[in-house]
Amino acid sequence: MGKGYRDDEEWHRIDRYLVGGCAIFDLVLLQILFSNLVGTAAHISLIALMISLSCTAGSLFFSFFRKNPKRYGKPHTTFSMFAVLGTIISATSLFWHLWVPAGVTFVIASFIIALVSVFYAAIGVLGKHVSPEPAEQEMVYD
Repeated sequence: MGKGYRDDEEWHRIDRYLVGGCAIFDLVLLQILFSNLVGTAAHISLIALMISLSCTAGSLFFSFFRKNPKRYGKPHTTFSMFAVLGTIISATSLFWHLWVPAGVTFVIASFIIALVSVFYAAIGVLGKHVSPEPAEQEMVYD
């Protein structure tokens, strides 16, 4: 299990997909927010979106241009975390602005899906390094 937790290359690949997905989602949200939405929730969404887009760019920059891609640095970890959190806050605020039950539903669904996804990723990475020993098979001679 220790090897699985230290498999930085695999976690790095998963993080790149996650942040890339946030970038795509952020660009869609940007188009919606620039259509003259007004209100406190829309302003919160726009601020979170600006933070998320900046951190997404920083995270992707570090992930593609690091000399040692097997190691995370503090800036890369921080940018990735703020990219994901900013996207979640921005989307939740926008849905909240449009219709409160949609915002609440999005928060609950996102939390459940995030837990399942983290569990699935951990199983995949750990499963790559933790496998049962092959059973000895008896040789059958005809």
